[in-house]
Amino acid sequence: MWLGVDLGTTNSVAYRVPGDVVPSPLGETLTPSVVCVGPSEVLCGGMAEGGDPKRTFFGFKRTIGRRYKDKKLWGSAVVWPFPVVSPADPNDEPVYPTNLGGEMINLTPRDLYVHLLRYMLRDVDLKEIEGVVVTVPAHFDTVQRNATRDAAKRAGLTNVHILNEPTAAAVAFLDSHPEAHGRILVVDVGGGTVDCTLLEVQQGHAEVLDKAGTSEVGGEIITDRLVARKKAKDRRGVVEKLKKMVSVQQEATVDGVRVTREEVEAVAEPVVTAVCDLAAKVGGRNPPPRAIVLCGGTTRMPALRRRLAEVYPDAV
Repeated sequence: MWLGVDLGTTNSVAYRVPGDVVPSPLGETLTPSVVCVGPSEVLCGGMAEGGDPKRTFFGFKRTIGRRYKDKKLWGSAVVWPFPVVSPADPNDEPVYPTNLGGEMINLTPRDLYVHLLRYMLRDVDLKEIEGVVVTVPAHFDTVQRNATRDAAKRAGLTNVHILNEPTAAAVAFLDSHPEAHGRILVVDVGGGTVDCTLLEVQQGHAEVLDKAGTSEVGGEIITDRLVARKKAKDRRGVVEKLKKMVSVQQEATVDGVRVTREEVEAVAEPVVTAVCDLAAKVGGRNPPPRAIVLCGGTTRMPALRRRLAEVYPDAV
């Protein structure tokens, strides 16, 4: 049996091949990518949500395999409620200082993914797993890919293979749409990464014609800006929930915090523009794409769908 693992910025999932989704010990089929280091134990997924904000880490996909001194990392640091500091060598990954069992420790992004993976796969007999495919953004460089592979191996997984997320999405699309042909644009907008990939599909086979991506854009960035706008640094979970709710309704209120779709679209405008610019760049060949495959929770935003429809009005 093989495992497929998607380590997302916001949520993660594991899948048995053949088989079904591997539920976490809490029964989650979609596990929040959150790790809370308490005074005496480490909690992950849904069990970690709502913990002490200064001990509850999220968004570490945005830092894995990246240098601390990379200035592009720090656009969101002002709204992260937990500390992120320099390692001994600023060319290494950032570290997350915290206290566990009365001892100060420095956790790296891959350390946090190790904890998350062990939690997600706690009820899986790893001896029965022949191999693992872990998906990563297409624009991840060699260091980021190796860091992700290292986290999987440290979590007890062997025979670990890395696959680009848009490629995995295309495989799933072709599996459910075997009649598809021509040019297909895959737009994958996750919590902290964006990938756009143009494919030429013929007789069930897909060839990558072009691709582009960035780790500076995604749904978490929208949440960051909304948190700052609402001055709700310690209520990020509430703001994240509201952001999702206004994708299907015009406004919403949770625990006294009110958010409108107009507010979300205002803070999301730079992200939407960046995604559409990438999509236009990658898919701007002739002939244009016949279809657009949308992946990632951020693509549920009405504003993003409207703008993509304006860029490619004839695509389905």
